[in-house]
Amino acid sequence: MNAPDASYGVVLALGVNDTTEAEGRVRVEPALALDNLTRMIDAARAIGLDVFVVGPPPAGEPAQDERVQALAAQFAQLAAGRDVPFVETFAALRDGPDWSREAAAGDGAHPAAGGYAQLAEIVMRGGFLSWAR
Repeated sequence: MNAPDASYGVVLALGVNDTTEAEGRVRVEPALALDNLTRMIDAARAIGLDVFVVGPPPAGEPAQDERVQALAAQFAQLAAGRDVPFVETFAALRDGPDWSREAAAGDGAHPAAGGYAQLAEIVMRGGFLSWAR
């Protein structure tokens, strides 16, 4: 049962998989990825949920990272236009000490605990706790 004074929200974190190239094509064209994010924001708000968007992290492959960075910038613009908090993660994770190194040591895309701790710190500094209150 919901508490009468509670508020609810949804955190959306997407985009890296959309930028993956398969069979010579990007899996999800940027315009469609933007439309999908728009629809998710609108659907959440339609049922009374606040929305917080976390930008996509680096994928670890130079060509894909260019696409991720471009899509992240478009997501940031979309979020700003809809007055939705957005946390950019790409540059800080790419340039930070853990994400890229740990991902490269593993499956190439997913870091170990240090990388996820770095991501959590970026999200917290990006206003998540204020939003959650």
